[in-house]
Amino acid sequence: MAEREGFEPPVGCPTTVFKTAALSHSAISPIIAKGHTINYRFSHFQRICARMSYFVCASLVVSQMVCASSLQAETADLQFFGDVLITNKSLYQTDSKYAVPKVFGDSLPLLNTAKHNIVNLEGVIAGQLPRTTWKQYFLRMPPQSARLLRSAGIDIVTLANNHSMDFGFPGLLSTMMALARADIRSTGAGMDITTASRPVIIDLEGRSVCLLAFSKTLPETFWATKSQAGTAFASETLTVKRVKDCSDLGLFTVVSIHWGQEGQKHAASYQRELAQSVIDAGADLVIGHHPHVVQDIETYKGKPIFYSLGNFAFGTEPISGGQEGLAVRVTFAKSAEEGPRIEAVPLAVSNQVVRFVPRPIEQPNQPALGTSMPSEDQCQWHQDRWICRF
Repeated sequence: MAEREGFEPPVGCPTTVFKTAALSHSAISPIIAKGHTINYRFSHFQRICARMSYFVCASLVVSQMVCASSLQAETADLQFFGDVLITNKSLYQTDSKYAVPKVFGDSLPLLNTAKHNIVNLEGVIAGQLPRTTWKQYFLRMPPQSARLLRSAGIDIVTLANNHSMDFGFPGLLSTMMALARADIRSTGAGMDITTASRPVIIDLEGRSVCLLAFSKTLPETFWATKSQAGTAFASETLTVKRVKDCSDLGLFTVVSIHWGQEGQKHAASYQRELAQSVIDAGADLVIGHHPHVVQDIETYKGKPIFYSLGNFAFGTEPISGGQEGLAVRVTFAKSAEEGPRIEAVPLAVSNQVVRFVPRPIEQPNQPALGTSMPSEDQCQWHQDRWICRF
């Protein structure tokens, strides 16, 4: 087999080992091209082994182990992104298939260095469905979207937003079934208010995380009730109760809230009031989204609040542009007494620039996001991200 041209090893991977793995063969997908990584998973190698010689397969496994060792040192426990919407246009523009999710191609090195990747799923996964209400925008994703998300390493989504009920109960049910088939867990919507506000519990080595998701957006008809399916509305009574339930069990509690005004880079007073209420109740981290831009980042009683992470992979092309994105990485210390390390990675997400393939911003200087940031004593800029200790 001829060696493929134009491929370079990841940082820290010996060139000789990597070149052996980068042989030309249609079945080989775990290859890192210049600026593009295709998912590192041993399952890929198991499929390849069925077709290839022992020598080549062994070389691939050695390459996987060597390259993974360099990534493992930077592996985060949790990684949060903003709004995700997969569209037929974004799939066509990137030639994405669920086995090769090119729409996430430039972000795969980042996705592959977290144990759990969590996004806000901004729309319904379904085939053709009738609209059950009137609103300006109806967001629907192709049926294969769930498998595409999972193959990119996204294993948890929040559904508490203003689009999960765009096609009524049939759309929500279709979405939840598609996610379940793809082995993606969800929170923030359900058959009634009890299930909609039920958290996802993430078990990590020596620690468990409670993830709650709520929406502070309209229309009101989307909100779940005791007898109606829908999203978990972020009433102060409900959010505080659910946070206390988790905090009283000693769980690290993350609250994800869909709120704010689209395009507004500064948090509204009601966002600050609600964030402080959930932290008073025991929340350890607040993650927000909905404005499609990055909003203020601040702390309250030593707990970080990211009012909006903006967009991640959002398959529309607004005329105005200006969309922003941020990834938040959480890495727990070995000691429970020591707070987690928080990394904030700026993302280029405007489709007028990245053409539906979001990527980390590569620049040596701290970017100006137009938001307030914690003090330099808490967060410092390193190469391509802020590293914070709260």
